[in-house]
Amino acid sequence: VLFRSEAAFAAAARTGTTGDPALRADAEEAAQALRTLSAENRRLLGRAIDLQSRVIEAIAGAARPAGPGTYGALGRARPGRGGAVSVSSRA
Repeated sequence: VLFRSEAAFAAAARTGTTGDPALRADAEEAAQALRTLSAENRRLLGRAIDLQSRVIEAIAGAARPAGPGTYGALGRARPGRGGAVSVSSRA
């Protein structure tokens, strides 16, 4: 069945396209193309989310202090204090 919703059936009835086999075939072809594109979009979105997670983890790892502390005046060790970190991004 081509029409899966009342709204689609009503629109087809208004335009008089319910009985034309060529239009039905075109609509089925377009619907299949949309399903294929939707599946590809879903796959690419999943890859993008995975990549974004890895980038965020890399940035967060780089922002961590490298060691237990740094050396202050006269070569004495100071307790580790993380410096200010700022990250900005535009999509």
